[in-house]
Amino acid sequence: MSGSAEPPLSPHVLALHEQLERIVEGDAGQALPDLRQALIRVTPNDAQHHRDAAAVLHLAGLLIDENFTGSTIWSWANSIAEPWQRHGAVVSLLAEVGNLVRLTDESGQKELLNAQVTEELFRRSLQLEETRPSNFLRAGDHFLREGDAEEAERCFANAFRLEPDAAPYVARLAELFRDAGRFADELQVLETSLEAGCQDSRIAFDAAVAAFELQQFETVLTHLDRFEDLGGVNDWVLYYRVVCEYELARPLEALDRLEKHGIDESGTRTQDWHLHVIHGVVLARLGHHQRSEAGLRLAVSQPLHSVDHMSPAGISSLLMRAMHAARHDLNDPNLASLIERRLLRSGLMSDDYFPTLRTGEHALQPQRLWECVVRQPLDVSWQTDPDRLAGQSDWDCYLAEWGIFAETAEEASALALNWQVRCGSPDASVVDVRPTSEPVPEVAGVAWQGYRFPPEESDEPGRSVAGE
Repeated sequence: MSGSAEPPLSPHVLALHEQLERIVEGDAGQALPDLRQALIRVTPNDAQHHRDAAAVLHLAGLLIDENFTGSTIWSWANSIAEPWQRHGAVVSLLAEVGNLVRLTDESGQKELLNAQVTEELFRRSLQLEETRPSNFLRAGDHFLREGDAEEAERCFANAFRLEPDAAPYVARLAELFRDAGRFADELQVLETSLEAGCQDSRIAFDAAVAAFELQQFETVLTHLDRFEDLGGVNDWVLYYRVVCEYELARPLEALDRLEKHGIDESGTRTQDWHLHVIHGVVLARLGHHQRSEAGLRLAVSQPLHSVDHMSPAGISSLLMRAMHAARHDLNDPNLASLIERRLLRSGLMSDDYFPTLRTGEHALQPQRLWECVVRQPLDVSWQTDPDRLAGQSDWDCYLAEWGIFAETAEEASALALNWQVRCGSPDASVVDVRPTSEPVPEVAGVAWQGYRFPPEESDEPGRSVAGE
């Protein structure tokens, strides 16, 4: 049905959309309540064809307001959609209205209008029109909201297949892959979209970030060039370029780029903290040891809770580069130990750090990998703790996960507490310990350190990830 010529909107329906555009542009006043009243007065006779019905239902979110009950909105939406039940877009938008009502209405409508009702509508819309990507996008959003990531992926993939050069469709599929840590899949669909002719600079930037996660540094630079060719502007381009040039053994280019932007070893601007740290790392690689040490010491002394413009993973990977530079380029064990301590105390130590601690003269023994959850009480000193991260100031305790190789749960608990003391206070306690593997030949010790999280988020604890 979507392949036939679409009729123009009727004047009455077009006027509603034009009124909304004026409101969005700032000409509001009493306009929004007036638009709501005009919308709820639309009758099935006003929708002269399926495009009219779809356009009216598209505005239904405006009715989610204390003046209209859920049952009123749902009955009105069904009356508009009823004559056009063989048109997939209308059925899909009706399902979307159903979700809006059931997720926001508190009047008891949820008992009659549940996820099964809207799911059946979404599935029917896909059967009616298999070539309309927006139907698949809405259905995918529904399944993702209901926790069915597999079905959501199928829907997003179909939307992308139908219009691979359309930014909204590739972005949603790429976001799903990114949230699942599937960066290779994310990069593949973003690159496919760009090759298909997508001209949205955000897709090029997302491709650069995905390639960065995969440490494909030449690919990052290629996509950043494309991003800027498409007119994109983003403050993080400088940082990504410099890190890539450093990793590609082009430190002179990296240094020149930083210093052209006014970054040097004397800077203390919090918003440029990441640039000052990588500046010190680049200087160390070039052998400018005195300048590098001065800059790194100044930068890594910054309280981490003031660095609110980077993700925990981004801070982790940057400080890991700084620790490597201090240990191997500067040959400064004191500075390396300072950074190491900060990484551990903030819960940001990379997984790559721990295997070297389990090597040496110790013989391999059958060890299970245990996941230990430690509860760390906090006192008033937490507010000024330099290794507290942004967004953690109101915690009175936190939970931290440790991955431990050990023979027994008791040994794993003891090791986890021993390491937690290095991060907090001695009154920590193990609240959960469980095996996550069968015995494997290993040396007892830490396998990984997880991020901190408050007790109310204990159903979804976070693992450490080395990335930006």
